[in-house]
Amino acid sequence: MIRIYLLLMFFLWGQANAASMRDDSAVGTEPDLIEMVNVIQDFMDRIDLMLSYITEANNKDANLCKQELGKLSLRWTKYYLSIENIVLEEEEVLNMVMLLNDRIKELENSIDRRLSFFRQNEIFQQDLVSLHDFLKEYDEMEKLAVSYSLTEQTAGQLEDLKAREEILFEDASVKFGSLKSILNEFTELSDTKDEIEQLFADISVKSQKIKSAEYKPFLERIKDYLYSLAAVALLLMFVNMIQTKISAAKALKKNAKALKALQKQNSEEYPTI
Repeated sequence: MIRIYLLLMFFLWGQANAASMRDDSAVGTEPDLIEMVNVIQDFMDRIDLMLSYITEANNKDANLCKQELGKLSLRWTKYYLSIENIVLEEEEVLNMVMLLNDRIKELENSIDRRLSFFRQNEIFQQDLVSLHDFLKEYDEMEKLAVSYSLTEQTAGQLEDLKAREEILFEDASVKFGSLKSILNEFTELSDTKDEIEQLFADISVKSQKIKSAEYKPFLERIKDYLYSLAAVALLLMFVNMIQTKISAAKALKKNAKALKALQKQNSEEYPTI
């Protein structure tokens, strides 16, 4: 619906401009000041209308605006050349011309940014899919690393897996860097920031697990397991000790308040003579 409106709007502008050009050539005299101000304001209104729309335009409409801006710029240049001598002598008109030129430049930048967004968003979505695929691949590689690390006979396969993982992590890092760069440029995509950072964090954790995987004899694995249990037990004991101290401090504080209240009550019941 919006695109149909734009097409109709641009068509009417073209018809009005063509009629204006024919009138100017037929008269053969320099337009008066009021007419110049009206024409410049008309150009300004058209530019402002496109400026108000471009930030929400879809890809097709952004390209349509770019085409129409090119046509409008040519018409404006042609008209300006016909009034240049008068513009230089009239400060009010000169200020309008300078403002219009600034608006045209602003619209050009806005259109370029919008079209760049669509190009970068396409790359962004592809890289995001790649990051999800990397995580799936890392899930499989992590399982293989655990499997290869169980026996000495598969140590060679484990080293080959580590070499492949190193290349894969470099590729994932490049994709992550590309995604972060696009995110920094286009805040429109900021709602995916947490998802991207979590994906790369998961990949990094799995990467470290694969890198640290190695064959260990059964007894050494049992020893490592017991050490991990002991470490957990020590941690729990430390946490319980802290909680006990906190509870004791709270109880002591509560008892002190109760004792103070009792002393106050006794002093009120037995006043000093």
